[in-house]
Amino acid sequence: MFFPFSLPFFPFNLHGPSSGDLSLFSPEVHIAGNPKIEKKVVTDVASYGTQLGTLSKVVLALAEGKESEHIDQLDQHIDQLRKRVERIKKIKEDNAVNAEEDIKYRLEELKNNHKEVFERVIKSHHEEIKKAESSNR
Repeated sequence: MFFPFSLPFFPFNLHGPSSGDLSLFSPEVHIAGNPKIEKKVVTDVASYGTQLGTLSKVVLALAEGKESEHIDQLDQHIDQLRKRVERIKKIKEDNAVNAEEDIKYRLEELKNNHKEVFERVIKSHHEEIKKAESSNR
């Protein structure tokens, strides 16, 4: 069946990624941190643009002082930043707890089903722990 939007010269992505998102534009974003955390922050807290916009308004209000068009809303924007920081902190804490639980589950699974792999993983991490401890002295 002919579908013109699947042609290579058509500039939009109408198929969407497997997550179910459907968009005409899929900008390429380079994520420096944990992609799982970044996605959760952008979907549950605020988009990059919204975060940057709030930060910009605060910085401009502080830099320009009373003449700034953003000075009347400075307290509101600072409050937004504080709330976002707390929500992001919670997302990071939840991610760490989930990672810990996942690691424990996977180690137990390896121990029960793949003893050699389990021992290799434990040995390699034991050596890393020793190196870290000796470098902290």
